[in-house]
Amino acid sequence: YAIERTICIFCRDGKFGLAEKRKNGKMSVIIDCEYDYIDSLCGLFGLTNMVSVYLNGKCGLYAFKYTVSSKSNKIDCKRITECEYDNIKVNQKSRVAIFYKGNKLPCCYYNLNSNKLSPLYINVTPVDEHHCKCVTEKEMKFIDLDTDSVVYSYYKESGYVSSERLSRNIYLFSIYNDESITIHQSDLVFFNQYLRTSYVIENIDHLSVTRNDFDKWEDNYFFTFQKDGKKYIIAVNDEKIDFDEIRKIAKEVEYT
Repeated sequence: YAIERTICIFCRDGKFGLAEKRKNGKMSVIIDCEYDYIDSLCGLFGLTNMVSVYLNGKCGLYAFKYTVSSKSNKIDCKRITECEYDNIKVNQKSRVAIFYKGNKLPCCYYNLNSNKLSPLYINVTPVDEHHCKCVTEKEMKFIDLDTDSVVYSYYKESGYVSSERLSRNIYLFSIYNDESITIHQSDLVFFNQYLRTSYVIENIDHLSVTRNDFDKWEDNYFFTFQKDGKKYIIAVNDEKIDFDEIRKIAKEVEYT
């Protein structure tokens, strides 16, 4: 609703706040003037619906959303964190804000899609607009940002893992030997957003992916691979995946 609303950063007595300018010219305060600086977090992709606020050299975060109906046009503004971080970076494609305390660890993220603040991690790296990679002392987790659910997890001593998103909810995870470029395991993962459950087909070989755009609203995919010496072909589209068929050869996992 950016076209319909005018949000302003304003200053009073050297402190900054946030307000909406009404059509009658009056100002409706959203955040009181109590901060040294406010960053609108705008960038290449426009507004993020988040602002970072600074006080005494530290920064915090507010997130807001618009309610537009016949009964209300309220702007709901929520303080996500106090001013306790050294830096906040926003990945605008994924609508995720990552909090840093200097060069010290750990860090965490706020997900505007789910309105949730994550646990603490050693490192948080957005992979694309739909998932990010989070590292703890023992494991690495790949998280679906629409649901804040773990799609795939592995223990770090198992080796280095690379991820490839093959379609909206289908991933390929390749585990490399330590200090080697040799892949010793490839896992094909089908993620069920509604059940927040992953179906993992472990140790596959010779994966081939074919995409067929037979309809402008749907993408069909054909996954051909080998497992335990047998050849399999799975046909899916992003709108519907037959998980009953996939369960026959996949392991059902609810990661935490």
